[in-house]
Amino acid sequence: MDAIQHIMPEPVSFDNPFKDYKKIRRKKDMLRVSPTKWLVMGYNASFAALCSPHVSHWQDEENKGDGGQLKNSVVDIARLFTPETNTRFRDIIIQALSMKNLICDEAGLKAKAEKLLEKFEGKPGFDFIGEYADPFTFKIICEVMGFTEAESDELYVIIKAKEQQYLQYILFNARKDRSAENDTYRELIRFMEKFTERQLQNKDNPHSLIAMLITESAANNGDKAVDVLYLCSIVLFLIYTGHHNMTNFLGNIIVFLSKHKSILDALIADPGLVDKSINEFLRLEGPVQFLMVHAKSDFVLEQTDIKSGAELLVCIGASNRDETVFESPDEFKLDREMTRHLSFGYGAYRCIGSKLANMEIAAALKALLEKFPAFRVDKNGIVWKTDNIVERGPEKLMLKLS
Repeated sequence: MDAIQHIMPEPVSFDNPFKDYKKIRRKKDMLRVSPTKWLVMGYNASFAALCSPHVSHWQDEENKGDGGQLKNSVVDIARLFTPETNTRFRDIIIQALSMKNLICDEAGLKAKAEKLLEKFEGKPGFDFIGEYADPFTFKIICEVMGFTEAESDELYVIIKAKEQQYLQYILFNARKDRSAENDTYRELIRFMEKFTERQLQNKDNPHSLIAMLITESAANNGDKAVDVLYLCSIVLFLIYTGHHNMTNFLGNIIVFLSKHKSILDALIADPGLVDKSINEFLRLEGPVQFLMVHAKSDFVLEQTDIKSGAELLVCIGASNRDETVFESPDEFKLDREMTRHLSFGYGAYRCIGSKLANMEIAAALKALLEKFPAFRVDKNGIVWKTDNIVERGPEKLMLKLS
């Protein structure tokens, strides 16, 4: 049982946790589950927590070492994406993922999706996750980072061989003994070492996201060397958020559409509705179910005293279906007036890749609906991920085309 499942007041299912969230939320919007942990289930409390200046993704100040370097790579990555630290790495990533600087557009993304779908013509079906959503979202985030198609393919093989254990790598990287000769991720590290060496020598595509991260890393070390292990952690974290989460989300949408034929038919009849539907899909079927934030100081949240150092486990999946905020919260409504879901976080902690995510999802869905409008989900071919309840998505999703 994963750590979050263990502290939940009620067991939470992997395929349909929403009925379980509702039971918990009826007890109270905020529940204290340990002396230092709070479970936040209601929308208003979750919104207030994410917007509060008293919380942060990053907590562990004591892990700072000489020269501001962090010994713990998990903390280092959390610090990298924390707004109040305002690191140069974060600025580079934000700029690269902004709409005006994105190196791709929806038309280009859709063309790539269509190319992937071509190989299924004449076949009885395919695994939507393993053969379409997974490779598609991986290629896109690698392209955005600045890897060539050949490099992306090589990296995909390495990641798949490690069963996509992105966060496990970052946890390994937190160890003091990080010898590349002994760790199970030596192939990834060697790939990044060779890539970094080529980049520094040839300076190919110097304005790409990965090139700028390498340049910044070298500058931080006095132009002597690049911290390849740290760079691996950044790349894996971007892949984890930009690929892993989007694969889960696409799978959730397809399962939902298989149960709501009228909505599927409407999207097939008018592809323009796909763009309008994404916010509602995010509210109902978002891939991330929980966000963890830490109290930086004592404060009051929804008339509840929160002490400095407390952990707030914000349940996005429950908050997005709070009946006190959303009318008929379990129904899909394209014309819903209240669309302020929390699936991308909110405020300073809003997902910095949300614009890319919206384009990516729209492109993948439109390509599928146009190419195979008569697809059906094999109900016996759905296997849900059961590693933890933080992420929700099918591991396998078989589609029938004939």
